[in-house]
Amino acid sequence: MRRLLALVLLALLPGCVSSKTFVLKPIPEGTTLGRIALKPAESTARVDPRAQSDFQSRLADQLKQVVGAVVADPADLIVQYRFVLFDQGSSAARVVSGLSNVAGSPIYGLGDGDVGVEVLYLKPDGTPIGHIVTDGPISGALGSTSAAFDSAAASVAKYTKANFTCPLCGRVGQANPSPQPVAGLKPFTDTKAM
Repeated sequence: MRRLLALVLLALLPGCVSSKTFVLKPIPEGTTLGRIALKPAESTARVDPRAQSDFQSRLADQLKQVVGAVVADPADLIVQYRFVLFDQGSSAARVVSGLSNVAGSPIYGLGDGDVGVEVLYLKPDGTPIGHIVTDGPISGALGSTSAAFDSAAASVAKYTKANFTCPLCGRVGQANPSPQPVAGLKPFTDTKAM
C-alpha cells in the first residue's frame, strides 16, 4: 500500500521542464544597469489583469533578488513586457500523463501548458537596446500558472544580470552589491550599436 501511495505521489510531481530564453536583439556591450521601471505592453495573448499584475510583482522581486536592481520610476532602463502566449493546459490530462508514466506507459507533455513573455529593454527615451522572448512551462500534475510566472520572471532576471554592467563594480554579470539608487548614472547612449 505504501508503495502504491508513493507511486501516486510521484506521478503528481511537476515535470522537469526548464524555461527557455530566445535572444532576438542582444544587449550592446558596456550597457550599464541602473534603476529599472517595469512597463506592461498590450499582450497578444488573453491574460486577465490580476494575472498580469501577479507576473509584474514576481518580475520585480526577481530583478531585486537576482540583479540587485532598484525597481522605481524614473528609471535608467525600462523593461517592457507583454504576454505572447498564455496556455494553462489541462491539469486533468497532466494527472493522467503522470499516472501512465508510473504504470510504465510514458506519455510526455500531455496537458502541458506554457506562458510566453516578450521583453524589450528600452532607454528612457523609448529606444530599444535589447529584445528577448522567454517562457514559463506548466507541466506535471501540480504545474501551475504561478510556477510558470516564477520561471519566466527568473529567466528575465538571469538574462538581465548576465548582460548588463553593474554600475558600482563595473563588471558584466555581477549583481549590484548595493541596491540603492546610483547617483549621477547616465543612461546608455552608444548610437553606434543601434
